[in-house]
Amino acid sequence: MEEGTQNRQKPVTLHALLHALVDANGSDLHLAPDHAPLFRIDGYLKTIEPFQSVLSNDKLEAIIKELTSSEACSAIPESGSLDGALSLSNE
Repeated sequence: MEEGTQNRQKPVTLHALLHALVDANGSDLHLAPDHAPLFRIDGYLKTIEPFQSVLSNDKLEAIIKELTSSEACSAIPESGSLDGALSLSNE
């Protein structure tokens, strides 16, 4: 392994974010462009390692497309937000 490769951040994917949320016993995930992902843990919004980098509009759009239909994505500019719920299996 090359020097410095251990400190690289994980790729920011919906799957990785949701598993980090579950691992931290969090209840909510808040995503916004030009902000780092926020995890609600014990009632407080926090950033957690390794997801402390700001999300670009393109990255956030890619995550949103994993979550929802193209119709819902197209409505986001009008409403300014997207709210939803997901459940993860114990696999």
